[in-house]
Amino acid sequence: MAEHEESAEEYMPKKSKSSLEEENEKRRKKIVAGSLMKAEMRPGSGTAKPADGDQVIYHSTIRTLDGVVVESTRSELGGKGIPIRQILGKSKMLLGLLEGIPSMLKGEVAMFKMKPELHYAEVDCPVETLESFPKLDELHFEIELIDFSKVRVIKEDMGVVKKVIKEGEGWESPREPYEVKAWISAKTGDGKLILSHTQGDPFSFTFGKAEVPKGLEIGIGAMTRGEKAVIYVSNHYLNESRLMPGVEDFDELQFEVDLVHFIQVRDMLGDGRLIKRRIRDGKGDFPMDCPLHDSLLHMHYKGMLLNEEGTVFYDTRVDNNDEPLHFSSGEGLVPEGLEMCLRLMLPGEVALVTCPPDYAYDKFTRPPSVPEGAHVQWEIELLGFEKPKEREKAIIMTLRETGYCHAYPPSVIPSCLVIRVIGGLSGQQYTLQCRQITVTYSRLVSVLQEWTGLSFESIMEEAESIKNTQFGEGSWLRDGGWERGSGYTRLKNMDMETGSLKKESTNWLKRSMKRHVLREYNHVNPQDDNEGKIFLNSRNSFHLNVAACYLKLGECKKSIESCNKVLDSSPAHVKALYRRGMAYMSAGDFDEARSDFKAMITADKSSEPDATSALLRLKLKEQEVEKKAKKQFKGLFDKKPGEISDVGVESSENQIADGGKDSSENQKPEDEKHDISDQGSFGGEEADGIHEAGPPRRGLFARFLPGRLFPALGLNRCSIL
Repeated sequence: MAEHEESAEEYMPKKSKSSLEEENEKRRKKIVAGSLMKAEMRPGSGTAKPADGDQVIYHSTIRTLDGVVVESTRSELGGKGIPIRQILGKSKMLLGLLEGIPSMLKGEVAMFKMKPELHYAEVDCPVETLESFPKLDELHFEIELIDFSKVRVIKEDMGVVKKVIKEGEGWESPREPYEVKAWISAKTGDGKLILSHTQGDPFSFTFGKAEVPKGLEIGIGAMTRGEKAVIYVSNHYLNESRLMPGVEDFDELQFEVDLVHFIQVRDMLGDGRLIKRRIRDGKGDFPMDCPLHDSLLHMHYKGMLLNEEGTVFYDTRVDNNDEPLHFSSGEGLVPEGLEMCLRLMLPGEVALVTCPPDYAYDKFTRPPSVPEGAHVQWEIELLGFEKPKEREKAIIMTLRETGYCHAYPPSVIPSCLVIRVIGGLSGQQYTLQCRQITVTYSRLVSVLQEWTGLSFESIMEEAESIKNTQFGEGSWLRDGGWERGSGYTRLKNMDMETGSLKKESTNWLKRSMKRHVLREYNHVNPQDDNEGKIFLNSRNSFHLNVAACYLKLGECKKSIESCNKVLDSSPAHVKALYRRGMAYMSAGDFDEARSDFKAMITADKSSEPDATSALLRLKLKEQEVEKKAKKQFKGLFDKKPGEISDVGVESSENQIADGGKDSSENQKPEDEKHDISDQGSFGGEEADGIHEAGPPRRGLFARFLPGRLFPALGLNRCSIL
């Protein structure tokens, strides 16, 4: 048993030390007996002593052994009167003070006698001083420990440090673009009051708008509602702002902040177009008590146009006889922007939502009084919501991409795809039924709902796992996630009519799954620039995967739209340019495709081989289309006026030679080949192939004029005027 315990301790994760902490440990080993002596001049109070990580504030006076003052922080001895503020173990300190101050009590005054190697004569001393300073002399350091306390270091350079006076409520902190109300006062290091907003109304500002000094805003961003704290800000984090129009030459300021309230303001899309502003707080903890997943919602709302009059176009309290609106989320029953914001509301919360037209009524049934392309504003009150009960329900989805119709049960029409949802939010599964074949895989939402409360890193790992899910021959899926292995239902890539899953269906499943993840991404909020970069790359990757699926399904327009979402945030994204170019080429928009391929080279020189290859394929594609057009209309529109065309004679002779068979029968196999000649191979990461085209399809005009119509009239020759 003891051996197991020792083994467990051996593999327990150890807290990593910073390079400065490791260096301090090495420095302490240099201290020898007699090199540092302490004499207590005035006793301190209490029993607590400062430790590594504590902030210490002290006055220092350095004297020679003869009593001559060399340096002091006290004004009466020639100093500025501002005490020194440092953090034990993290600030750069003299070795003698690093070892001596932890032995003091609050309010104590002590005299430390130091050998030269314990102050500025130390080898590689981290603290610099003037050349005239007596580094090689033994010195007396008189230290008065004014205060010490636990603090939170917000900036690693010690430029912003927070000391909590009173703990706040909850966990949420203000961030851009929240609206903040706080009592704020500021003092210099010597205690001089230079700013006070502690009477009347609290100071109000919008987070991220540079309305307060940068360091103060960073510190407030680490506070919670109702918290009271002192924020120490160094001069390089001080700048002019609405709070402090003029910034003097302060070395440091101490801001005492009482965070009264902040209003949650969310930029739902990240581009400032869809904004949710909380007016009244709801009940519960955010986001655990929000209707993040599909639920039955009860709400009141008032819709207004964003014009000077603020025209109200609908109000449930007026136009619906004060009856609330009841609807199930996730079914597209309300505009997308409205539902996105509702999912981040608490019961009882009131919010004001400003929405652009593409997330309001441009893609939704528009009320009569709302003009096309109108920006709107909704005032929403979420009365409550009900989570789905654990019951069986059926969802029938049509695979328009593959040409399948829908029906339930599947036995009605063999070539159909039906998706059933079994169970509730816990352990829910999708079941795909095609004739006698049933394939089961874990419900996507059952994984996504576990995102609530996860760290950003964990969410990104889950998203990456979902993105790498493989559907098709050789892949298995099981409850709770997607894994490769044996013993699980296997998806085969075979023809639908033989009773298995068709290839197009797997592409549809991939697209649906990744679109669902992108929808859940609206609830992920990166906390810093590094997380923002990781999140953007992941979201772009999902959009490009969706674009690839659309391309395989022949939905070129939707593929282009998915690529545009990436290029809106990253205009020089090479893969998005390439994929959009392929979609344009597939749709026949050759000029747009050429523009995207050339833009790849401009954005990244290393992509020039891929872009050159794509441009070559584009050229071949154009030549192929031109060749088809010329071949289709040859002998009909290439004659000069007055010339005689022998169109139809040759076909008539062929009919006689074939025993009078209809020439269209000989054409039929070629028509079928033509149907697939221009599809190409649009793989997720592979280059798109160009197939050779078969003989062109004969249109209605080509089949009857003049091959059939004129012979039917007894005319084998015609004049083209």
